[in-house]
Amino acid sequence: MLKIFDSFLKSKFYEPTRDGGNLLDRALIGFQMNNLVVLYDNKVDTYVKKGYQGNAMVYSIIQKLSEKRKEATLNVMRKTGNSSKSRYKALKKSANIENIAKSRLYQSKEFEFVSESDPFFKIIKKPNPKQSSSQFIEDISKWWDIAGEFFIYGFRPENGLNRGKITEMYVLPSNLVELIQGDIMTPIRGYKLMIGDQSIVFPPEDILHVKSFNPEWNINGIQERGQPPLMAGSNLLQKNNAGIQSAMRNNENDGAKGVLSPDGRMGSEVLTSPQLGDLKQKIEDKVNGFQNKAKVVPSGLPMQYTAIGLSPVALDLIKGLEYDDEKLCGLWGVNPVMFKPTATQANLEIAQKALVTDCCLPFLNMVEQELSEWLTKEWGAQYVLDFDTQSYAELQPDMKMILDSLGKSHLFTGNEIRPLLGFDESEDPAMSIHWIPTNLVPASEAMANPDFGDFEQ
Repeated sequence: MLKIFDSFLKSKFYEPTRDGGNLLDRALIGFQMNNLVVLYDNKVDTYVKKGYQGNAMVYSIIQKLSEKRKEATLNVMRKTGNSSKSRYKALKKSANIENIAKSRLYQSKEFEFVSESDPFFKIIKKPNPKQSSSQFIEDISKWWDIAGEFFIYGFRPENGLNRGKITEMYVLPSNLVELIQGDIMTPIRGYKLMIGDQSIVFPPEDILHVKSFNPEWNINGIQERGQPPLMAGSNLLQKNNAGIQSAMRNNENDGAKGVLSPDGRMGSEVLTSPQLGDLKQKIEDKVNGFQNKAKVVPSGLPMQYTAIGLSPVALDLIKGLEYDDEKLCGLWGVNPVMFKPTATQANLEIAQKALVTDCCLPFLNMVEQELSEWLTKEWGAQYVLDFDTQSYAELQPDMKMILDSLGKSHLFTGNEIRPLLGFDESEDPAMSIHWIPTNLVPASEAMANPDFGDFEQ
């Protein structure tokens, strides 16, 4: 295969040109057959069933992330100025709490909120008849953390006032979506959704596909799919599931294993096969199992018990569970302290803040940008999507710091300070003017009558 591909690249068609053509696209796509479906070897299915659905720790991590991310309300705003640069957006994307607080000063100056009667507002607040905006964001978040990508289908009505524009959005199951490769002009010809033996093909313009980085490249276009976080931790997931199963079996059988045998006082007598079978059945009924835990059973025969401990492999699997949780958390950048019942309040506060700044804000900024670019192509660039991160208590600024450093300065009005503290602007006109201390005079007046008495010799 490599020789064929090498000779193909050396053919006259692939000689270096200066016609402006994309040689990378030619190399990767020109060799592909039309309508080639890019599969993912059912790996995402495995991560869904054995990861999110089959592993408590994986479920807890992904659930924690989605619950925190959907706390931020997705708002619809409209630009009020002509400038393409936004001080508000630049400051808000920062993980620095002071910059996030300062961004609120520019929000009201650069944008205004769209009314609830606006049709674009209705799409964002109710993406489809079955979901609210919060539920929609939760679906996106979970597929991103499970599959490393998400697919959104945009429905366009053929008739009506908004015909030809996206009026409903649906999150598709990433594990059931396949990419249909095209040619050099159209790299992705469509997206195929497979549910059982039923399938439907969506044109590329109806799908928003956002994926994470995937370093696996081949001529089949696997690089067009995102890399699931659990792909890097697949061995860890398998080991963790095996450890849990081992611990569960150990618990069901009440831990220790051993052998019953004559203790020597029976002489040369031994139990017959029927007697052994009867003894095994009675042990199974009256000794084994969690329902017989700590139960004392009498015996009419002098017997001895030889304990057989757990195998080293089983012991290592069970012991390693406590470290697996930390490594699984690391796949999503979540601090494992959040799942430890013995964690201190101070450590929990640090972990909670890191969850917002390191895991939630980058994801929300990405979704905000991708959705905006996709939807505003049809609805107009005047609309701006904005996640309201002020709802995060972890990002609230220190009120005392703001009042001491900014609130007492004559450079800011009361209505410029109030948004920093999370309050609306006051209707009192006095709160919109600058208050200057009476002991200050302009520099020009101070130099008009200088007093150099202290410098006279």
